[in-house]
Amino acid sequence: MPPLEKSLLPCPFCGSEAEMLPFHPGGTIRNGRPEIIVRCKECPARMSIISRLKKQAVLTWNQRVKPT
Repeated sequence: MPPLEKSLLPCPFCGSEAEMLPFHPGGTIRNGRPEIIVRCKECPARMSIISRLKKQAVLTWNQRVKPT
């Protein structure tokens, strides 16, 4: 697993491992960068935002609402 993927937090819904994938099969590329999503390997949870930077995809997935 690449270093950035190792920093993905578990799924916030089921606690399973997450993975980073190209948004479209074959990895659609726009402006020289692939579109990337992060999703849970077990449940249907996935990012609602498509990222073009792996680091931004990780930061978006890892963002959590703080309990009050």
